[in-house]
Amino acid sequence: MITSDIKKGIDPETDTEFYYYNSETMGHSFWFDQDTLWSCPTNIDGTPDTMGLTPVEDWCGDPLDSDQFRELIQITQKLTLFYGLQSMISFK
Repeated sequence: MITSDIKKGIDPETDTEFYYYNSETMGHSFWFDQDTLWSCPTNIDGTPDTMGLTPVEDWCGDPLDSDQFRELIQITQKLTLFYGLQSMISFK
């Protein structure tokens, strides 16, 4: 299944659930919150380090190379599909 690599997490500060994708290449976890694509470093145990939240649109520093950019597009597609499927299921 295309969304099998999406994991469920709990934000320790708000105790709310969220679904995220880990990128081993980039060392970051990604998820959507409303209309924002968020990222944070991934801990060694594979959980997102939510203390380091940054919206992807606010990234600065070195530009992404072509492989990283391609992976970011694929992550966005997977998360969009996953959240779309979730909303269809909850609509029923």
